[in-house]
Amino acid sequence: PQLYQVGEHSNLYVLSTDTLEPREVVFLGHDAGAITVPPVMALGYLLVVENVGADDAKLHILSTNASGLEVKQAQDPILLQGNVLVPPMVFGRRLLLITDLGEIRVMNVDPNAEQPVGAVATKRAEGNAKSMIRYSAVSDSDLWIGDDRLTKYEIQTSRGKLALKWIKN
Repeated sequence: PQLYQVGEHSNLYVLSTDTLEPREVVFLGHDAGAITVPPVMALGYLLVVENVGADDAKLHILSTNASGLEVKQAQDPILLQGNVLVPPMVFGRRLLLITDLGEIRVMNVDPNAEQPVGAVATKRAEGNAKSMIRYSAVSDSDLWIGDDRLTKYEIQTSRGKLALKWIKN
């Protein structure tokens, strides 16, 4: 029943979806322009990505009560290599994050775990990767990444990795 709007800098605003009345203001401490994608909700956790430098980002994991209020930090932020320019994708209990330098993180959201958001499979950014917007699609355990080419991966959760299947163009 709440709408989460990131301010230009420093704060996250919690608004009533019925009246747009402000319900809470949460201090995140981000710089102006550091948050370029909207927050997403996954299994009761509000996930906010902050680009903290030219080559780094961090994922804030916030919890809420049943009515979407009392927003607070649920675990320490997760650091990412590169900036996040495309909104995170939530599919089932999973979250997909892709950075402009090519880091890919498939994460599991588990409200019963001590650390509710944890990596399932990761592909680190390559040292010589150039910054570009990367788009994604997911179906079951298949993941496609579109940038200057189309790449297909298989999400192998039991092995904790993304297995490269093919690259086109």
